[in-house]
Amino acid sequence: QVLASVRESKTTALYDVTESQRAFLAAALSAAADRPVLYIASSEALASRAAEDAAQLLGGAAAALQTPELQFVRGVSGREADWQRLTVLSRVKSGDIKLLSVSAEALLTRYMPASWSQGDEVTVKEGDDIAPLSLVARLTNMGYERVPMVEGKGQCALIGDILNVFAPQSDQPVRIEFFDTQVDSIRPFDILTQRSAGRLDTARFGPALEYFVPSQHREEAAGRMREALKIAGASLKTRQLYAAQEEENPALPAQYAIERDIERLLDSGYFPGMHLWANILYPEARHLCDLFQNLIIVVDTPDRSLTRLDERLESFAQDLNLALEHGGAFPAQQHLLYTSREIMARLKAQPVVTMQELLRGMAGLEPDLTLPMKGSGLSRFQGRFAELSLNIKQWIADKYAVAILCGGEARALRMQRALREFECALEIRHDLSPDLKRGSAALYAIPYSRGFIMEEAGIVLLTDTDVLGSGQKKTKARVGSGQRIEAFTDLSVGDYVVHEHHGIGIYQGTVRLQSEGAWRDYLLIHYRGSDKLYVPLDQFERVQKFIGSEDNAPRLNDLGSGEWDKQRKKVKSSLQKLAFDLVQLYAERQSVPGFAFDPHAEFEAEFGERFEYELTPDQERAVRDILDDMGRPANMDRLLCGDV
Repeated sequence: QVLASVRESKTTALYDVTESQRAFLAAALSAAADRPVLYIASSEALASRAAEDAAQLLGGAAAALQTPELQFVRGVSGREADWQRLTVLSRVKSGDIKLLSVSAEALLTRYMPASWSQGDEVTVKEGDDIAPLSLVARLTNMGYERVPMVEGKGQCALIGDILNVFAPQSDQPVRIEFFDTQVDSIRPFDILTQRSAGRLDTARFGPALEYFVPSQHREEAAGRMREALKIAGASLKTRQLYAAQEEENPALPAQYAIERDIERLLDSGYFPGMHLWANILYPEARHLCDLFQNLIIVVDTPDRSLTRLDERLESFAQDLNLALEHGGAFPAQQHLLYTSREIMARLKAQPVVTMQELLRGMAGLEPDLTLPMKGSGLSRFQGRFAELSLNIKQWIADKYAVAILCGGEARALRMQRALREFECALEIRHDLSPDLKRGSAALYAIPYSRGFIMEEAGIVLLTDTDVLGSGQKKTKARVGSGQRIEAFTDLSVGDYVVHEHHGIGIYQGTVRLQSEGAWRDYLLIHYRGSDKLYVPLDQFERVQKFIGSEDNAPRLNDLGSGEWDKQRKKVKSSLQKLAFDLVQLYAERQSVPGFAFDPHAEFEAEFGERFEYELTPDQERAVRDILDDMGRPANMDRLLCGDV
């Protein structure tokens, strides 16, 4: 019935659906209809959890797309969220995503026009005939920064007949070697040592920026920005006259900053904070729904999710008004986000399936079909395997298909051994294929958040949390902020500080500014002239106290110059020379034979599963590297450092 309703582009309301069922049903709907699903949740956390669960059911073809932050204050923010969004959007474009999970606020965002993003992916194969400079031109037109040496994502460097590129969607940069105009080889390389290893047949480079303007559209886009400034001119002049007697005039720096942004737009097609001008730059902007073909909309608890649209729009209006008062925004930006009416029109143009526990609060979505799913949660067994085995046997007798998702191979083996003691022998499988029949049960070495029972469908899904209880589930060790707070208290107004991206400035204390309806604390740093930088407190680790001679004051950097980058690159060049010397030294040490320990994968995995905290990526890498060292017939030479 649901599939028939979807094929007719109708709205279907499913109720008696537990929270843990929703991602399962959305993934099943995508698989059965062979169509992509846009899953809309009420928060980023719920969207992320739904994506993680759905990814286990769809072979990894599910992801969460974070909502971009709209911040009119010219602060500093990391690019990690940008890279994550670019990676997900690239997978969407390639058709690799069957379920995209978002919070409702993400529906308000405008995206680049389809005609502007055509050809924004470059594929290079070994043996291709392409001029290196032509390839560089294509990359820079996709938002890549051309640099002397690649040191991070979104950069490219042409050194003779070698082109190094680090795509944001990749974990490792690649080196393309040319013989005249022919691609001779493609190799991944290490970003620190710059040494290549291995060989690739093909390299794909997606856009380096989510928002940019191709060269053929820059003049028109800059003209629209200038027109927006001209329209705002009268109000700017009024504020300037009003503020003439004030000690500081916030309107003038904002206007000058935008004029500098227009120059950057014409030069490179990009400037920081470009997404705040999406409605001006992209007159034919796309909606999130436009990124898919033949889309199905799934709304988790519509009354709770879709009412977030009005709340977000109200919060945005407050932020904009505050920024207008302080000269940090312009009236043309009031139409940056889509309206609630536009969003609802977009949703109703697609087949919609809503899921909730009680059939109420449809937020304007009128269902053509309502169906109960009769789902219920499971009581937790808290490690009582005798009771669990009895329940499994009863479910099998009642012709249920029972799937126990254990979270990993080692935990699945332990559950298998524990259940076998109570004459409940189950096999271990590694993917949720549809071959699990009614009247049978199996263990699966994959994770899932919580289990449920669907009586009419005859499905019982349990997870390791249901079996062992929350006390047995791994929890992430809390990363305390004590060190950051301790360092923060060491700063005094007037101290010289160093920001890793902008150089030396003078710390002027903290200020409290409103962003996205919430007040946040920022560090205020003054640079040369009237330049100011607002750094969110949660990014305090980017700022360090300047250590130098107390007698000689350091020279302040200019935010608009490339002086600091030149200083950093000079230091990095010296460090890389040191790195090459160390590589040679370690190569000589590796030539001396050592003792290789035999691997004990099962014991190591079981030991790791018993550890109550989830390892951080750095800890996982350290453990893996040490075990690899122990297994090699070479002398181990490794220093492990860590904070406690």
